Amino acid sequence: MADKNPVFQLPLDYHVAIGAITVNGAIMDQLVDAAIWVVMKMPPERGVIITKLIANTSRKITFLRDLLTPMFNSDDVKADFHKVFSKLKSAQANRSKIVHAKWVFKKLDSSIHIEVAASEETLPVIEKMPLSRLQHYGTEIATAHSALENFFLRVDITPESTGTHTWPPRHEGRQYRQKK
Repeated sequence: MADKNPVFQLPLDYHVAIGAITVNGAIMDQLVDAAIWVVMKMPPERGVIITKLIANTSRKITFLRDLLTPMFNSDDVKADFHKVFSKLKSAQANRSKIVHAKWVFKKLDSSIHIEVAASEETLPVIEKMPLSRLQHYGTEIATAHSALENFFLRVDITPESTGTHTWPPRHEGRQYRQKK
């Protein structure tokens, strides 16, 4: 006997878009962690102890901002980082919204929605989620982690000259190599 209420499955294109969001979000998380280690002048083995204590990526982004802001010697650099910070916060919020979403299919118009969880200030909301918006979120996250990487390439924030740090991080074994 056939099931009258089959389980809803997202189309393959949605799986691909959610995968891009997840992978780009993981890269962004790793770059935020590495940026914190560089600013704190810690090798990854020690830096990870600190970043693991800050379980929430949104808090890590704010922590990075708080670490960096006193180091900036010009208003232009502060403004430049504020743009990067805004991109990171927005990308992280959208990543979390999608990764933790409850997916809803509305039979009436064959549309796909997500249920945005309630917070202390809001009730749960059902939000239409077209494929184009998912793809936009994936691009937004990739752009945010690229903006962070490029910021560190443009701005000279130099750690101690121990030879254990570089930006962008390049894994060669378990060490980072010093910039030349």
